[in-house]
Amino acid sequence: MMLSAALATLLLTAGTTGKAVLFRVICMQAQRVEVSVNGLLSNLAASDPAIPLYTGTVTIDQSGDLPYQYVVDGKPEVPLTSKRKSSPFLR
Repeated sequence: MMLSAALATLLLTAGTTGKAVLFRVICMQAQRVEVSVNGLLSNLAASDPAIPLYTGTVTIDQSGDLPYQYVVDGKPEVPLTSKRKSSPFLR
């Protein structure tokens, strides 16, 4: 299935063993949504099946910028580049 929209919010909060990073993404018609942080996949879940907002918290043990990418139904999103001004999902 095609993903018709995706929005993401990344929130950092301090934790005792690392940083808890909250990921939120809206994915229309998705069966499985994950986030890959530094190459490690974590599942995201929708609390209400009628609302396509998927969330999940990932604990990281390092500071600074970390590469992350959403994976929907086994397919990674196309990363934004400086040449592309909008999300590839919002077409």
